[in-house]
Amino acid sequence: MSGVEHDGQPNDSATLQTSCHLIAIALSAAGLEPLREVLNGLPADLPAALVVLQHIGDYSCLPALLQRSSTMRVKFAAAGERLCSGMVYVCPPGFHAMIRPTRTIALSDAPAIRYSRPCADRLLESAAASYRECALAVILSGRLSDDARGVVEIRRAGGHTIVQMPSSCGFPGMPLAAIRTGCVDDVLTPDQIAPALRVLLRRPFVGLRAWEEPFGRN
Repeated sequence: MSGVEHDGQPNDSATLQTSCHLIAIALSAAGLEPLREVLNGLPADLPAALVVLQHIGDYSCLPALLQRSSTMRVKFAAAGERLCSGMVYVCPPGFHAMIRPTRTIALSDAPAIRYSRPCADRLLESAAASYRECALAVILSGRLSDDARGVVEIRRAGGHTIVQMPSSCGFPGMPLAAIRTGCVDDVLTPDQIAPALRVLLRRPFVGLRAWEEPFGRN
């Protein structure tokens, strides 16, 4: 692969508001049903953009599947697209997805990282750099461990990290990799995740409280 990044052109959704908060959700094997449960619990006017990354092959019908569970609009992310509140952007198969400081999406066909393209770490690390304390990470069921570095960066930036309770996962590899970093704020069952996100987004400051330090929970 060439490793070329595709910046494209920003979307022209003039009626939509660029999101001040980002929820990055990563999942792999047995993560679809937990993801649908999370989306089902979030309102259409959610004051955040969601970017969903699933380890998948060359073909995906994930947006159509998720649209049945969500009142928000669900679509594949396009290069250069502006991240808007109340939207769900699905990372297209075969590309790494990153968040630009301009709060737009970039796609890259660079080689797989730890067997994964898209790689969760690239999404989460770029979300941390671009959204800082306004980034939230949610790690659902999955086999691999390409989320650990990204979870650390979200926490380091002052954001909030949630993982699915390993005992509720079909494959707990991704949640366990995140938990081992010591940088996870909440370990929740799928039905608890959407209520937690709604509470976090109502706070005037999403992320670490002033008296907390990154990596303080070991």
